[in-house]
Amino acid sequence: MGHPLSDFEVHDERDVARARQHARTIAARLGYEPRDQARLASVVSGFAGGLSRHEGGGKIEFQLEGDPPHSLAIRVVAGSPGHRGEDHLLEAARRMMDAFLADESTTPGTSFAMTKALPGHVKLSAGDASKLVEELLGLDPASTIEEALRQDSELLLLLEHLEAREQELARISHNLEDTNRGVQALYNELDQQADSLHQAGETRNRFLANVSHELRTPLSSILGLARLLLDRSDGDLSPEQERQVNFILRSAQDLAGLVNDLLDLARIEAGREVIHPSEVDIRELFGTLRGILEPLIPEGSEVTLVIDDPHDLPPLFTDEAKLSRILRNLLSNALKFTERGEVRLQARRGEGDLIVFRVSDTGVGIDEEKIPRIFEEFGRVDSLLPPGAKGTGLGLPLARKLARLLGGDIDVESEPGVGSTFSAKIPARFRE
Repeated sequence: MGHPLSDFEVHDERDVARARQHARTIAARLGYEPRDQARLASVVSGFAGGLSRHEGGGKIEFQLEGDPPHSLAIRVVAGSPGHRGEDHLLEAARRMMDAFLADESTTPGTSFAMTKALPGHVKLSAGDASKLVEELLGLDPASTIEEALRQDSELLLLLEHLEAREQELARISHNLEDTNRGVQALYNELDQQADSLHQAGETRNRFLANVSHELRTPLSSILGLARLLLDRSDGDLSPEQERQVNFILRSAQDLAGLVNDLLDLARIEAGREVIHPSEVDIRELFGTLRGILEPLIPEGSEVTLVIDDPHDLPPLFTDEAKLSRILRNLLSNALKFTERGEVRLQARRGEGDLIVFRVSDTGVGIDEEKIPRIFEEFGRVDSLLPPGAKGTGLGLPLARKLARLLGGDIDVESEPGVGSTFSAKIPARFRE
């Protein structure tokens, strides 16, 4: 349903002035912003000017659409065929209005229909529309000079607004330039820090590798001499001497393990660790682990090492040495933190092609907030160590890095006072 506001013929300049006057008054009463009022009046006067220059003139109609009204509709009809409107005016109408349609099939000539939604804060009734009609009927026709002066005033206001907008844009552009310079400086600083960290990492890795290599020679000598002494190659030892040599041997073995861990970590972080995949029989691997670890459990210990039969799991295609190292580290860690009960190794199928190796214990357990720390290099939780237990804080970080090299990972579930379960998830077939 529509509410007609105004309609009149356009033939000369006085009618053009009247069209602009009505358009401006309607836009002001409907609550459009001053800029939209000026633009709408300019579009209407542009179409009216085209009609006044066209043979046969034309007609302009204003009405409100909807009940209650929700948009302003303007219709321009040429008085005879052939009038198409100027291109710049049509483009301006398309930009200004919410909808615009030119129809050359109408009679007597081309019609232009356009609508613009009322401002959101405006609520009109049929009574308001009637009052607006009365106001338009009571307007004194403006002369072309008066309307031109009013148009000049509107243009000056628009120019002032545009100038203010340009100044605001210039200020924003300046601020953006300052921000961009700051961001660029920050990026440069981050690049420098990244380079510094990279260089520090390389220096650290070189240091660890060099020191570890330098330590290996004297360690090998100490281990060899301790074994010779314990073998009585140069004569018997007294009980006290044997006890002291055993101390030397165990300390050298611990230090050798630390050196090997450091070398492995340095190679992994430097990207120089090479994977040598081959077929791995899980049952044979478990047998080897049992033979290595059972002798390490002290006599009279209340801890039992249980290695379950892997049943019918297929052979893996992965790096056997690295997988063995992962499981040895997990089992050694579990034995270290378990005073009584059992440490159990199991293998089962996981999701997809994963094989899950579970190492569970009945040890001290770990608080949830401390779990991330145990995978940090040298990140020990000393409060959990049983009396006499030692740890470097490298075993678990190395095991996780090796698992990720093989395409898998290590997860942990733990409860203080109950125990922990470490799950190494390894792909059945290594993919380069």
